[in-house]
Amino acid sequence: MGEWSKKIGDEGERVVVKLLDSIGWNHIEKNIDIKCATPRHGDNTHGIDGVFSYKCPLKNDTLKIVVISVKYTTGKYPNSATEKFKDYLRDLSKAIKCYRSSEEFSATYRAHDRKGRPEVVGLLVWLTTESQGKDDDFLQKVADCRFSAGDEIEDIIVIDNARSEFIHNVSAVLANDYRDSTVEYYYPRTGDNFDPAQSIPSGKILPIELLTSRVAVLRVFDDTNKKEMTLFCEEAFTESNLGRLIGLSKYLGGDWATKLRIYFPDYSNLEHRGLVSRVVGGFNDELLLREITVETSTLGFRR
Repeated sequence: MGEWSKKIGDEGERVVVKLLDSIGWNHIEKNIDIKCATPRHGDNTHGIDGVFSYKCPLKNDTLKIVVISVKYTTGKYPNSATEKFKDYLRDLSKAIKCYRSSEEFSATYRAHDRKGRPEVVGLLVWLTTESQGKDDDFLQKVADCRFSAGDEIEDIIVIDNARSEFIHNVSAVLANDYRDSTVEYYYPRTGDNFDPAQSIPSGKILPIELLTSRVAVLRVFDDTNKKEMTLFCEEAFTESNLGRLIGLSKYLGGDWATKLRIYFPDYSNLEHRGLVSRVVGGFNDELLLREITVETSTLGFRR
């Protein structure tokens, strides 16, 4: 049983490292043990699956440090998993709290020359070996879970099967459609990255703040200097969703792009081409100076 558990753990680590690598999370510190600095935890050490740190493009003067916990279980998500989910969040919160006062934290901060205010957050990745289709969106089932005041839950982002599938599909399409182009994640302007000396419009790392967004926004450049804004939508194709995304591209400052390309998982050129023309025609002439195309993000021979 112990050997089987180890195999499951090793496979989970492989899957998650590959997934995170696809969004620019390279050079993750793996399998770290830190001393417990909080007596009420009742632990000698905390095991951390990984730590990833980067200069945050969405907040000036900030070093983001992500403490990662990976849970990879056989079968499907359990029908009643709220308590297990809460236990995972409690354990990761304890690790984050003690990590802040650890030598490992200090070493990571020194590696970045102590530049920027460090912000330590958590990432819980809970995946299963079997897909449940629409039920893979496990977070909907536990969205209303409650904690007691004494739990002291930290700021934690959670990824489940559904989110992982979306991230994987985006990466697969980018590798297929843009192999000869430069592709970067778009970094929107926020109230915290206003300094032009520090702000950058895009980059290779997908920030943790955008990890759970249902829309992925990218900038694409090629050798002809053609600039494209690319949007991937997790939701199904509808007229309203298409209109919303075209409007979003305008709001995000997509005027720099000569082309706008939008991907939906279920888009069919045969069924939806007329709807696209109708929606695009409803926008002003300035927007229509750009080329707008809609495609499916589902790879296959009919694509």
